[in-house]
Amino acid sequence: MVQRIYRRICQGAYATLPLLAALLLVACAAPRGPGETAALAVRVLEPPPGLARIFFYRTENPFLIALQPEVVVNGRAVGRAVHGQAFYRDAKPGRYEIFLAGDTDNVVRFSAAPGERIYVKTEIDFNLVGSHLTAVRVDESTGRPEFLERIVKTP
Repeated sequence: MVQRIYRRICQGAYATLPLLAALLLVACAAPRGPGETAALAVRVLEPPPGLARIFFYRTENPFLIALQPEVVVNGRAVGRAVHGQAFYRDAKPGRYEIFLAGDTDNVVRFSAAPGERIYVKTEIDFNLVGSHLTAVRVDESTGRPEFLERIVKTP
């Protein structure tokens, strides 16, 4: 008798799991409203006191889409340049060298000050030999909107 009741409870629980999973996915995929997007932008753009914030992003471009090189900051990998996505890292004031793994000829060099926002974009470099991904520093008027467009879409 107890076993039959236990089996019925378990069957009912397992039957509702797919429904709960589907509802969770729909809730997570719901588009953000303007207020939520603005709040996200404020949280993301402001570096913590005494630190700078370095923003990394890669625009959507059909060329070399499968490549996802590591982003290297001062000799340490901090993330990957994924097609159409973005991320950021906080940085202590000081000198920085940034490049993409496999592209040590194109290094972005700068000094970061407290409160500063630095934008590093992954672009495609076309030349006579071929093409490859490279990191370039862009000014805030270009980097901020391009970064925010990707951070809002990035899961």
